[in-house]
Amino acid sequence: MRIYRYWKTRTMEIDNTVFHFKAGSNESEEHADSILDRKVEYCKEWIAGGPSDEKMAEMDAFFADRKDGMEYEVPVCEELLETVDEHNIISRNRYGAAVLNSENHTILDIDPLPCTFGQWFLSLFGKKRPEPKAEILAMLDKLLAGSEFQGIGVRVYETAKGIRLILSVTLFPAYSYAAQKVMYTFQVDKLYATLCAKQNCYRARLTPKPARMGMKTALKFKFPYDGTATEERQAWLDEYNRKAEGFATCRLLRQYGEEFTTPVIELHDKMCKAASNLPLA
Repeated sequence: MRIYRYWKTRTMEIDNTVFHFKAGSNESEEHADSILDRKVEYCKEWIAGGPSDEKMAEMDAFFADRKDGMEYEVPVCEELLETVDEHNIISRNRYGAAVLNSENHTILDIDPLPCTFGQWFLSLFGKKRPEPKAEILAMLDKLLAGSEFQGIGVRVYETAKGIRLILSVTLFPAYSYAAQKVMYTFQVDKLYATLCAKQNCYRARLTPKPARMGMKTALKFKFPYDGTATEERQAWLDEYNRKAEGFATCRLLRQYGEEFTTPVIELHDKMCKAASNLPLA
């Protein structure tokens, strides 16, 4: 997982083609700018016919040392709100909510399950499907009773539309076969699984979705911010934080297997108001 405090962007035309460059740093904006210069230089070398072996080796060494742009992980390009520890950070997503990004906590979000052929067929005879959350919980009962998950603790939370799980085991890296297999087994949302793999971390929204609190969502928190709409953004956040006091993001329903917790889970539960009876949003 990679996230940077400082970002620099640049749009420029090279050989009649418009390119958009972005680079991040945790040292300073000037350092991010220097990395951006290297990326532009690297692009120009390739457009001009490719760098020499010596130049290629120099560029590869630079980016490998920086771990920027030359490895599998896609950086989390969001405003950094809090560094919990070296494996867990909180960022602000594009619609303004706080999100936990974790390397060492396996977090799975399950949306309503797709309709099977059997369910569709039975519906023709008037048989109704179970309520979506009840259907997910029934699936969990069946899966977690099997030998594959014996000895594993699972915390189960209700969200506004589905179910969230936190497992006692760490499936890392998140793009590994083991992690993706478990996400497939639990029928985790495919877009969520893809994002976990690309960013090599698990994500859990900690604060409510603004639309579910009746707020306008036209304001996008596209990071890095360009310096405009600063007052508008702050006014929106003030309203968002006020309204969020009356809502929870998820609610702890039950635990399977051994009971467990960590400081990160405790922070997750506190920010999500998981022990409250507030409406979910």
